Amino acid sequence: MRARISTIPSSDPAFGRAVEKVAAQTPDASAADLEAGLRPLFPRVAIFARHVSGEHGHLYVYRDGHYDGRPREQWWDEPRTACVCVDAASGDLTQVSAEWAQLMAGDPGALVGRNFTDFVLPEARAAASGLFEAVQEGGVVDTEVLLVREDGSPIALEVHARRLNGEIDVRYRRLD
Repeated sequence: MRARISTIPSSDPAFGRAVEKVAAQTPDASAADLEAGLRPLFPRVAIFARHVSGEHGHLYVYRDGHYDGRPREQWWDEPRTACVCVDAASGDLTQVSAEWAQLMAGDPGALVGRNFTDFVLPEARAAASGLFEAVQEGGVVDTEVLLVREDGSPIALEVHARRLNGEIDVRYRRLD
């Protein structure tokens, strides 16, 4: 029987969904294998195993590498916040702000119409699909991710996403 998995922060169900997706791909994966599968999207992820005699294993998956119980500030409504709108059915970008295009080192016109998976590493697509499904179902996502810019360089960002009718509104802020 595979280990039980607890995700932290537990207030991020989209992260939990992403972990489930990656874990389902290789049910017998070790903690190190699972961590390697998550790291392309969640660069600070850390997994710790608890082994108690007579119990099945238990993995604690920390999105931010450690537990931080402080509430997050609501930065996403600030003026000039980088944002995109994503079609909730297809995952294609329908609108891109100039601030997001600048973060991604791209031209706003060339970014519209591309799929959200174009901006994650290929090995992060399962985890990214888990995030997309969580917000697609009407959830709000507050998480941190690693995206890939147009020039191929990585960028770590905070993300706030919510579904609004047929679109997903996604706000981004560079991680310090």
